[in-house]
Amino acid sequence: MTIDIIGWIILTILAIDGIRDTIARVGWFPLNSGRISNFIYGRSDEKIIEKALISLGYEKSEATKIKYGMTKSRINELHQMTAKICYRKLIQIIKKCLIKTPSMRYGSSTTNYYIHTMMGSQNQDILKDMSELLIHQILQDYSDSLPDFVIVPKSGNPLLGRYVASQLRAQCILYKDPNEKSYANNPDADLGNSNPGLDFQINFEGAYYLDEKKPLKGIVIDCNVSGGTQLYNATKAFNAIIEQMALPYQKIQNIYTLFRVDDAHMNIDTFFEQNGNLKLHRIFDLTEQIKEEIANLSDDDIDIYVPSCPKVDTIIDFMRNNNLLRLSTN
Repeated sequence: MTIDIIGWIILTILAIDGIRDTIARVGWFPLNSGRISNFIYGRSDEKIIEKALISLGYEKSEATKIKYGMTKSRINELHQMTAKICYRKLIQIIKKCLIKTPSMRYGSSTTNYYIHTMMGSQNQDILKDMSELLIHQILQDYSDSLPDFVIVPKSGNPLLGRYVASQLRAQCILYKDPNEKSYANNPDADLGNSNPGLDFQINFEGAYYLDEKKPLKGIVIDCNVSGGTQLYNATKAFNAIIEQMALPYQKIQNIYTLFRVDDAHMNIDTFFEQNGNLKLHRIFDLTEQIKEEIANLSDDDIDIYVPSCPKVDTIIDFMRNNNLLRLSTN
């Protein structure tokens, strides 16, 4: 009888979560409606589920396993997300993070539109959406076996890196570039007394927790890319140091980001391929014209899940016609 009651309660929790997800997609409640919107739009989904299971008498370890089982189910859903939904969702994210500015230098070009994804990462809903789009791309290559670690440049978007890593149950590693003030230099390196192990633990923050005896695999991610130097340096440095230390980890080949901020003349894909046979994955590339069109969208113009979303789909069609869409099935 007790087992039946507990089973019924668990099914009820799952049913409520399904209803909550449906309401969130339909958007019946405004985002700023306080505790109701916090529950419906998922600011603390996992904590709510875990606490509910513990209150039913589950040990914390058991509750965590069930919670991660639900997360795995969500990851499977992300794997199946269509390209159209990805494009619409990313346009919506960019609209929320886009700031019109006087002419300024951004990436490889001059622009009047700054896409402040670091600011967006401070919002839990935007952070979750960005994470899901990155995970969708990652799953196209790692559906059978997820990455063991996720590297993100420390001067990039560490908040997004940590969130993606937590969803994949992977170790997050922050890479410090030698040009950063926090980079730890070995004073004896010029004398030939290098200490790659110390460098690995200090300048790849989080690498300390990796098992040095297992053939682990990892990826490099960030929210966006322009010239690609930061992502390339992180990948090159990691691959070089694991070879120097004779670690059994697989060399990184896949780099993931959401979008390229401009259509600079440099062929960024050729650059990565010719320098280490690396693959830069992203959802689409932007132009100044596309950024302007996104800036001119109203909130009512963007509805991700309806069959037809004319103004947004027109932007997507323009990108398709100009070879700016980067998902394998667009």
